[in-house]
Amino acid sequence: MQLERYQEARESLLAGLQVDPLSHILQTCLSDLDRSTNAAARARCPRLDRTDDFECTLCFKLLFEPVTTPCGHTFCRSCLHQAMDHGNKCPMCRTVLFIGPRTYPISVTLSNIIQKNFPEEYAERRSEHENMTYAGIDLMPLFVMDVVLPCQKMALNIFEPRYRLMVRRIMEGNHRMGMVAIDSATGTIADCGCEVEILECEPLPDGRFYL
Repeated sequence: MQLERYQEARESLLAGLQVDPLSHILQTCLSDLDRSTNAAARARCPRLDRTDDFECTLCFKLLFEPVTTPCGHTFCRSCLHQAMDHGNKCPMCRTVLFIGPRTYPISVTLSNIIQKNFPEEYAERRSEHENMTYAGIDLMPLFVMDVVLPCQKMALNIFEPRYRLMVRRIMEGNHRMGMVAIDSATGTIADCGCEVEILECEPLPDGRFYL
């Protein structure tokens, strides 16, 4: 009923402006009518309250790029990445997850709801994520193992959690890392190493990487 009255009032004002387009009174009435209607629409659709339902149970912050597992639990995609470095089970119910979090699509509807209702906090989460992603981008990570010779090709099976995280960050960057050996005389990292490039990276369902 209110919508019909709004349409009738707006049509009447527009008809009046066609007769007298310079009428300040009609222009003011039309502007006030639109403002009051928009305010009423916002009142009928208030923003959601910030509750635990929109928090990641791993980082306890607002969900960023939320993904939902087949068992029905939702996490930040980056948080699920790190959790699966330690095993291929859901962090909440311990259900075995047979696909890696990288292949999980973002829950678009939930992401849109969060961005619409909490834009400032979501912008902070985005900035925080970008800072973490590009932190130390000018530094070269080191992989400690046997000596690698220039132009030598080799395959690696990455299974340790710390190296899984390192490989993910390398693949988000320039695909390069340093490989060094342990000096048997001192027990420390050798002074010289070799820069290598990852040509192929295959993520496995249990979180490992085959390079």
